[in-house]
Amino acid sequence: TTTATGNINGQRTNAAFFHPNVSPRARWVWRAGVDQAVSIDNCRLWQGFFGPDPTGLDATNPGTADTPAGHCAAFRWSTSTGGVEDTTIKTVTKDGTTLGTGDTGIPVTVGRFFLFDVDMREFGKVIYRIDENIVDIATTNLPNALLGWCFRVVNGNGGAAATVRLGSSWFSSN
Repeated sequence: TTTATGNINGQRTNAAFFHPNVSPRARWVWRAGVDQAVSIDNCRLWQGFFGPDPTGLDATNPGTADTPAGHCAAFRWSTSTGGVEDTTIKTVTKDGTTLGTGDTGIPVTVGRFFLFDVDMREFGKVIYRIDENIVDIATTNLPNALLGWCFRVVNGNGGAAATVRLGSSWFSSN
């Protein structure tokens, strides 16, 4: 369980451990969901593969943002006031400069858990799945740097808790 009260919380690898243009390529599959109604107001959720921390806690992009610094292939959902304010889960790729987004068409629903899948095993594409269904295939703005996995909740609710549960997870590479 990841709970953030007026701050940032989550899990991430301590270091980047694979490069999408060099074998082995990687796939990460995990189950996650929002537990309580208060947790979907003024929050941002990042989950997937990243170079630097997606919450922007690095020298190149201080603070929190809907546009992460560096390289990524991930899912984003944000209701951050003044931010993007997504109504559905987005797919995001970034090549270090240009951000590409896709719309899964799937809203975040309180009490519902999803099976997320970011598959980078094929060169030149990122396949995004939710509940085993392909929701997007990105072929542009692909990351080209060392990446690690990250699951982060950024809470702008002040004193209200944001709770997102990360369930079973597995990683593979070829």
